[in-house]
Amino acid sequence: MGLEEKLSEKNSPFRSKCERIIAGIFSKYQIKFEYEKTQVILGKNCKIIEFHPDFYLPKHRIYLEYFGKYKDETEEHYWKRVRSKEEIYRRNGIRVASIYYSEMWPSGKKGVLRKNFEQFLMYKIFN
Repeated sequence: MGLEEKLSEKNSPFRSKCERIIAGIFSKYQIKFEYEKTQVILGKNCKIIEFHPDFYLPKHRIYLEYFGKYKDETEEHYWKRVRSKEEIYRRNGIRVASIYYSEMWPSGKKGVLRKNFEQFLMYKIFN
């Protein structure tokens, strides 16, 4: 199966259009990644949990987390969810680059991708 087929909505292993776009950019620049690689970490209340970060870039030893927004999710709930997940990364000493919904879709609507998103993504990861 070719990359275009893997990245098509019908055959995609990715959970969202946004993750497919990010995977496509990584593939375009030949950046090897692992998708939703299982990690066993300390969660809330020091419980051991399985965690599935969106992307892991083994050569660069960094995770990338895309924080999408659910259709009817309030801004308050969205940022509470983001802060909670980022706290898990921080508590476990995990190096992560975060991409927020508003950074990828500045108009607030999927379909109008941020201008120069590829460059923005690389900046977030490598700086």
